[in-house]
Amino acid sequence: MSETITPEQLYRMIQEGEELALIDVREQGEFAQSHILTASCIPLSSMEIRMPEMVPWQGTRIILVGDRYSKQYNLLDRAATCLHELGYLNVSVLNGGVE
Repeated sequence: MSETITPEQLYRMIQEGEELALIDVREQGEFAQSHILTASCIPLSSMEIRMPEMVPWQGTRIILVGDRYSKQYNLLDRAATCLHELGYLNVSVLNGGVE
């Protein structure tokens, strides 16, 4: 399991200009209905293909975002595992998701 961060920690990182990739793991239709303004949509279903293009440096701080259904279906854990297998080591999960 990856580290969990709070919305307050994420806000502070963004305000301080910390380099990070905020990745929403939900499918595009769900993402379009509501999302965090600075998040990019990279669904779990296409993560292996799109991540190397979207986040080429594997040392980038990555924060995964989902919703209650993402948690219910383990999407965030599966996305974190996928990223670790791709070589990304600095992966966190946003506590509370888009809610």
